[in-house]
Amino acid sequence: MKPAAFRFEDGRHGLGKLRTISLTGGLLRLSKPLVPGTLIEVIFMSNGGPVLGLAELLPPVLDTLTCLQPFKFIMIDDDDYQRLGGLIRSSVGRKLVSPASLRHPSI
Repeated sequence: MKPAAFRFEDGRHGLGKLRTISLTGGLLRLSKPLVPGTLIEVIFMSNGGPVLGLAELLPPVLDTLTCLQPFKFIMIDDDDYQRLGGLIRSSVGRKLVSPASLRHPSI
């Protein structure tokens, strides 16, 4: 799992671990759930440099030890999108992504 940071619109911030990533969003492992529908900036490192995107939090999945919080990208610039694609291509077959993540979003 890759470390990830996020920032709220009001400047508050936090840390998590990126469990899964795709071209349209991902899954963060957090210590506690965040409010679904909240917009955050999420940033994590790829082999080509940092990836930064605006994302909407989706309803969390809770288990006994951690919180898994999915998110979907709302906006990501072209350079970050290219780095994200490179991260996905280099991670196929590992636990971070699956081959289905290589499909382009229909947006």
